[in-house]
Amino acid sequence: MLRLKMAEVEKPRFHKREVIRHKGRYFALKLVGVWALLMVAVAVGGHFLWQNGPRDEEPTEMVGKAAKNTLADEDYAYLNRAYGKCVANLSGFLAAGTPEVRNQFVRTPLDTARRMARFYQSNPFGNFDVTSIRGLGSGVIHLKDGRKLIETRWGVADGRSFDAVFFEEQDGWRLDWEEFVRFGDHPWLLFLSEPGNGEGEFRLFARERLSGQRDEVGDLGIALHAPRFGYPGEAEEASTEFVLEQHSEAAGLLLKAFEIRKAGGRVYGSTLPNQDPDGMIRVRVKVRRADGALGRTFAIEEVKACHWLSIDDTGVSR
Repeated sequence: MLRLKMAEVEKPRFHKREVIRHKGRYFALKLVGVWALLMVAVAVGGHFLWQNGPRDEEPTEMVGKAAKNTLADEDYAYLNRAYGKCVANLSGFLAAGTPEVRNQFVRTPLDTARRMARFYQSNPFGNFDVTSIRGLGSGVIHLKDGRKLIETRWGVADGRSFDAVFFEEQDGWRLDWEEFVRFGDHPWLLFLSEPGNGEGEFRLFARERLSGQRDEVGDLGIALHAPRFGYPGEAEEASTEFVLEQHSEAAGLLLKAFEIRKAGGRVYGSTLPNQDPDGMIRVRVKVRRADGALGRTFAIEEVKACHWLSIDDTGVSR
């Protein structure tokens, strides 16, 4: 057998144009290789998130564990058809290594890309081992405009859990990223402590203060709390108190949401058990901060929604 040392092998000589073509082919192969690795990551993540794989016209194990008895037959069939696509989307999102790749799995990606980039500057993307994530439940959300969303709940081996909601778009099911991360224009605690005037939109928990005295004072006192991602039953420390005139539009929406919460229901009739902190409701609010002669003041400019979904509907009516 002949053994050739590297020094004994004459290096091939290429014409300049051949070198250019060679480099072009090499670059193209690199792109193909990167894309292939991404697809493998998505497939592997999807395998672990959905161990039994999809079966035509049959519920998967995860879907079977959903609250089947609480869903109408039509909703159950709808969930069954969409669930595997939602799992693949979530797997790809969690396995993605860069914001550019991650953006491919969220709804309205062109509109969301800038908000994602700004958000992750202050909020690092959490670490997820997709092999340790297990489904805890799923259901169908009915919007007032007739659309149906898929809601899912997941548990992580380290004790965290989180919800993920999916919208059906022309090219498939996509993650509602703003609902997933509880998006706000600024970190809430930083917004409260920064000097000067400012305003922003935030997804927070709202809690009514001194509800038993509401009829006496005629105002609605609200405390706002930032949620803790991965720990749905917990909230950060309360903000300063926000006072709303009881008969205002904003107060009316909040009071209706509190009424639904107290009765054990959820906005849009979600069938997943409510894990939010006791007495708290989800809100999307526009808040203004101002420095004046009498000191700093905060005000709720608008209650945009009594939920965290990225839609314009408030979710409740006065």
